[in-house]
Amino acid sequence: MPKQKITILGAGQFGTALAWLLGQQGQEVLIYTSSPAKADSINHDHLNQSVFADLVLPDCVQASTDWQIAAQGQNLLICALPVQSIRAFLQSHPRPEDKPVCFVSLSKGLETDTGYSVEQIVRQVWGENIVYGALSGPNFASEIVRQVPTASVFASRDEDLRNRVQDLISNEHFRLYTSDDAVGVEIAGALKNVLAIAVGIHDSLELGHNSRAALVTRGLAEITRLVLQLGGQMETMQGLSGFGDIYLTTTSNLSRNYSLGLLIGQGIGLDHALEKDRQYGRRGWYYQFSPVSIQRAGSRNADYSGGSRDSVLWVGSDRGTQEADGEAE
Repeated sequence: MPKQKITILGAGQFGTALAWLLGQQGQEVLIYTSSPAKADSINHDHLNQSVFADLVLPDCVQASTDWQIAAQGQNLLICALPVQSIRAFLQSHPRPEDKPVCFVSLSKGLETDTGYSVEQIVRQVWGENIVYGALSGPNFASEIVRQVPTASVFASRDEDLRNRVQDLISNEHFRLYTSDDAVGVEIAGALKNVLAIAVGIHDSLELGHNSRAALVTRGLAEITRLVLQLGGQMETMQGLSGFGDIYLTTTSNLSRNYSLGLLIGQGIGLDHALEKDRQYGRRGWYYQFSPVSIQRAGSRNADYSGGSRDSVLWVGSDRGTQEADGEAE
């Protein structure tokens, strides 16, 4: 494939991992970051030690804090920003006008106040003339850079973009499947975080294997109903961005959401849990958007049990209070 000019928004863990992967394959990658220190380190030392202490980035991976440089002439714009900051970013950064924008999202989540997916945010702020896709699945960034065999899915309604992104990213260690169900991939990737926190709480309480299986299975059923109500496909929930991502994030201590649930289950309040490890800081927002998503779905059949889990996190209930009030889930 001809060399592409790719801009990645955000110098976090996943954005850096994908920049490394693309750079390994000879693509011209520019990481756009607001941090001059990160940009200098990437450009001069080929390191982003804020996320990977020893990962040496290829020479073809550079960084910039200048949006005009980052946006000019790019063939692909890859978003690795936290979902809650995407709207503000797009509002403060004009869309590239020199060619149609091909926008690929790595971000998993929905907007707190609106329940909007990343695609909806992008189209609302930058307009409908966007070729959009979302990459998701069971893919810890730390394992990608170790070249652990990994599979993910890229979803877009645009067949050319699907094929292009698949050709760009796939290699002997990272296999990328394609789908036309961007809606289902984004919703599943967001809601699995809620389930992961719940499973972490469960495991901290040592409630046994039977109830764990029931929790994960019923959680999968709830997420599936919501995905279908919002226009997603059953096949998505049976694939990498559905069951695959749920399996990974509810079974591994590398999952920030699962690990946060473990802390909550120990009786540590949310604020204290977030202070204990700031890497969890953005994850709690997932609980606030879930009711909004249900309202959007008009889901008469969505038997969503997130309300009790919301109270565990946001009302400040600890394990003892929940049990005393007869509200333990």
